[in-house]
Amino acid sequence: MAGRKGFLNGLRAAVEINNFILKSLPPTLKVLLGARIPLRVTQYITERCNLDCLYCGRHEEGGPELTTNEVKILMSSFRKAGTLFWAFNGGEPLMRDDIGDLVNFAKSLGMFVNIATNGTLLPRKYRELRNADLINISIEGPKELHDAMRSRSYDLMVKGIMALAGEGIRFSFTAQINNRNIDSLGFLLDFAEKYKTKVAFQPVRVQKEDREGKARAFFPTPEKMQAALDYLIREKAKGRQVSNSMAFMRQIRKSWPDRRPNMSCWAGRIYCSITPEGAATACCDTLQDTHKDASCGRIQNALKGFYLLPDFHCSTCYAMTPLEANLAMTMAFRSPWSALRQVQSFLPRHFWNALK
Repeated sequence: MAGRKGFLNGLRAAVEINNFILKSLPPTLKVLLGARIPLRVTQYITERCNLDCLYCGRHEEGGPELTTNEVKILMSSFRKAGTLFWAFNGGEPLMRDDIGDLVNFAKSLGMFVNIATNGTLLPRKYRELRNADLINISIEGPKELHDAMRSRSYDLMVKGIMALAGEGIRFSFTAQINNRNIDSLGFLLDFAEKYKTKVAFQPVRVQKEDREGKARAFFPTPEKMQAALDYLIREKAKGRQVSNSMAFMRQIRKSWPDRRPNMSCWAGRIYCSITPEGAATACCDTLQDTHKDASCGRIQNALKGFYLLPDFHCSTCYAMTPLEANLAMTMAFRSPWSALRQVQSFLPRHFWNALK
């Protein structure tokens, strides 16, 4: 039964993704010519989280959040402006009691829906999420390591994975490369392949909301990070289930931890992020500044804010989803074919790769 559900979901997804590729081409071309179209939106819907991961700066007791109706108004306005892909992030987005309702509403608007989660609330919420296009689950490594890094949550995460697999709901994994798990990358690939999906690797970085600087304690040496990326590049070339593009891994290899990748930034032009209060900001690395800015207030319709975003020139950038999008847009000037191969970043990357 689960295999049949998975096949039917995959077939439906294959048809839909082809339709969305065609729909995304005109707005992408317009952006290349200077327009601003929020093709992909990541909504950080809550700061609340049920875990306290060792390196994370997003664990908060929770501040103001948009109501269910306000989120629906937000999604409707962005959809009219051309948004095709909506990602829920946090905190832990499954902390929202209305997450299933919001997923279904986004689908009713005709958008692809992606959810980033630690997986621990999936065992009791997976049925509410059956209409999501992809559930992306964070993992650190083997049980002992995962439990040490993520509040002893491994067993609950695996239980959630099994629930999704049993229902044929598509999912993939994200793993942060840090000095604790850098020798466990093979395990992470094996783990993803066991569930017939892929894993995306995010190099550890200092996020703006990491006010305590916790992430710094988990930085490997640049040499070890380069060796890890070399390993992943080789494994991807062999056909292993690495979600990241080759171009992304090569850029990070050259730039991490203190140089900016060599590409243009398209934040605020073809993608953006939304704070829990409903304010538009360029990307995940500008969340905290926007969140702290008292003048931004409680914005129910952030679309106006999107069009007013300034161009950003960050000194460093290692966030994989924005960088994959930047690479695709940069490549579009040189080779449309290369850009199409890269386009899994905002079409959306994990979902696209899960279909292969």
